[in-house]
Amino acid sequence: RTLVELAASHAMTQAMEDGALEAPTDELASSPLLAYELAATYDHLHMSNILSVTPATYPGIAGPCVATTSADRRVVFTDVSSGQVVGVLETSTCADGRRLGHEAAVLDISAHPQHPAYVLTAGMDGRVVQWDLQHDRPVHEIRDHKRFVVRVVHSDDGRFMATAGYDKCIHIYAVEVRDKPVYTRLHTLMLPTNPEALLFVRGPATPGGVLTSDERSWLVYTVRDRAMLHYAALPAAGGAPDWTVFEYHTNADPNDLHTS
Repeated sequence: RTLVELAASHAMTQAMEDGALEAPTDELASSPLLAYELAATYDHLHMSNILSVTPATYPGIAGPCVATTSADRRVVFTDVSSGQVVGVLETSTCADGRRLGHEAAVLDISAHPQHPAYVLTAGMDGRVVQWDLQHDRPVHEIRDHKRFVVRVVHSDDGRFMATAGYDKCIHIYAVEVRDKPVYTRLHTLMLPTNPEALLFVRGPATPGGVLTSDERSWLVYTVRDRAMLHYAALPAAGGAPDWTVFEYHTNADPNDLHTS
């Protein structure tokens, strides 16, 4: 089955490539798979592989930016309209002599939704680094993971933050805003295999319930080799007990454990 699906995937990829090269212009314009056109290319942002691209804001820049993380251990902010680099985050020495930042590839980035001048980055050095974009400098490190940190994400209301690592752990933090966002670890999910994706959503206090003013935040995550979406109940008044995890099969056939 895997070989058949792999062959079909290769065939579709080849067909799209052939169409992009040979199809007439009117066919390209009418194809929903080829509806995008190249608007700009930003060159020379990094010295090595770009590992993530995220919409971003940057202090002093009115328009949208993108933040790119890379194997060169840097984060670059680029003004979308001009293509100009407006900020670079890299390891530096603080006034007290501490050296903060990443010593390995940077894999992900997340800004606090209400205080976007502060961002968190996740790296292959097992660190989560907090940065002050007003000065492009690291201000704090979280070292709760023992291996690669592959995901970092904030909830939309700014109350929670979560990180996923290849030490088979997801850490969930409460966020308190003082002079900057401060993170306190609330709970750790120990997993059977490595986590791959994280997402905060809002929903009813109990699965299947009706949305009311008592809705709560849920952390949705996936793990390698499992065809499941996992929903972890974050602290709330009432409803399902805090930290209860509910699983939902993503395949129509509950006996089908094939994953992609």
